[in-house]
Amino acid sequence: MSNQLPFLLHLIDDESSSVRRAVATAILDLGEGLSRQVAALDPQPNRAQLEAFGLLVDDPSTYLLRLDWDCWQELEEENERLEAALEQISRFCGQRPHDAALTAVLDRLAREYDGAHAEREAKSLAAFLFREDEGLRGNREDYYNPLNSDLAHVITSRLGIPISLVCVYILVAERLDIEVEGCNVPGHFLARIETDDGALLIDCFNGGRVLDGRIMLGDPSGNKGARFIDSANLLASADDIIVRVLRNLVNAYERSEDEGRAAFMRELLEDLGAEPEPTPGSEDRPTESSQTDEDSGPSEPEADEWDEQGPSDGKA
Repeated sequence: MSNQLPFLLHLIDDESSSVRRAVATAILDLGEGLSRQVAALDPQPNRAQLEAFGLLVDDPSTYLLRLDWDCWQELEEENERLEAALEQISRFCGQRPHDAALTAVLDRLAREYDGAHAEREAKSLAAFLFREDEGLRGNREDYYNPLNSDLAHVITSRLGIPISLVCVYILVAERLDIEVEGCNVPGHFLARIETDDGALLIDCFNGGRVLDGRIMLGDPSGNKGARFIDSANLLASADDIIVRVLRNLVNAYERSEDEGRAAFMRELLEDLGAEPEPTPGSEDRPTESSQTDEDSGPSEPEADEWDEQGPSDGKA
């Protein structure tokens, strides 16, 4: 039995979240057989300490995400908030409770791009990240796998869903002093960049396809009052993105019949003041790009799929 265990258990319900985080990590580092060791302690820890210990060893990823969740919300800079939250979600989805894999793989991608390009530019970064041979691409075969929201897994497997691929693009671009923003297109999620010729959209799920910066909503035939909108009006903040990621995870865990994790994602959404159930168009869904190319005019949803309220089936 570790001589540290009684001391750590005494601090497991400490008032300080940073102390509780350090204690939880230290307990997990002690290895296997912890429940047996705790049962043999004399005197026994109090009820609150035993309850906290039980939650930790039963599901370390959930315990630590609940403990850490407020940390990213205390940050001010948008992309710093985004990366910190996605790092936590990555550890949870991949069940790596104290592994900081995401920062390392994002740094690697930025170095690889820099080594292959004399100048830093948003379009060439998209072409590099989503190149056909070895780049990231949409995971059409296993779209609703929760690991598609684990950015570290997305990068290593080179497979993801629209919002996770856009987030990789945003966070690698941040390291290169390139501005890339997320764009909440109904039924899809795109990246938006500014060029000398104006704004463009990048469809990361469909090979980094470059699209016009305007979007048509409604039926192009005019039967539903089609209208063009500037993608600048659909920009997503870090909080918007995290809410959408969490809703995707609710959907993914429900599909895999993991109600415990789905309920936990709903709890995190409620903590952010967001509705657990998505409004139409606020989830990602597998779809071929229905946008038009950069040289072909405004981006346009398929008439039978979108209306002004988003996709008709309410899934994205």
